[in-house]
Amino acid sequence: MATIEERWLRLEPIKVGWLGMEWARFRREIQMAFDEGIERGVLDRRYEFLFEDDAGLPQGTAQAGIDSFSRLVDAGCLAVVGANYTDSAIALAEHANALRVPLISMCGTDLFHGEYCFRLGNGDVGDRDGRRRCRHRGEGDREEEQPRSDDRRQCTPDASVENAHPK
Repeated sequence: MATIEERWLRLEPIKVGWLGMEWARFRREIQMAFDEGIERGVLDRRYEFLFEDDAGLPQGTAQAGIDSFSRLVDAGCLAVVGANYTDSAIALAEHANALRVPLISMCGTDLFHGEYCFRLGNGDVGDRDGRRRCRHRGEGDREEEQPRSDDRRQCTPDASVENAHPK
């Protein structure tokens, strides 16, 4: 029977792709999280990170982002994290689904969807019903909800704006 160390060395490391120039700055913090996963027994093998700076739009082109994603997939990445700009994520969604490689993004659009597209909340995008609460002071301290697409200036000048979060 193989020891844990022998099994550790025998198994190929998992490869995770990081798409976008912002990720390399956080390499140490990302490694700390993965190391903790190993210490807690969540990960059963070594890991390897592959970085691609060009996530596509808006700094580059959609094709450049697709090419970067494809390089990460071709290198054997089990999943790719990035494409955090909405334009980039929309351009990559169909490729993630077609290649069956999970793409995890913090983009702010419902147009990024599919079986292999995962979106992490960023700001108040995940609000329960996409509305915000506008509290009016004076005139009986009334409250009203307005769709997020409305401009905040539509609240009366003496109003405070708060996000409506579920409790």
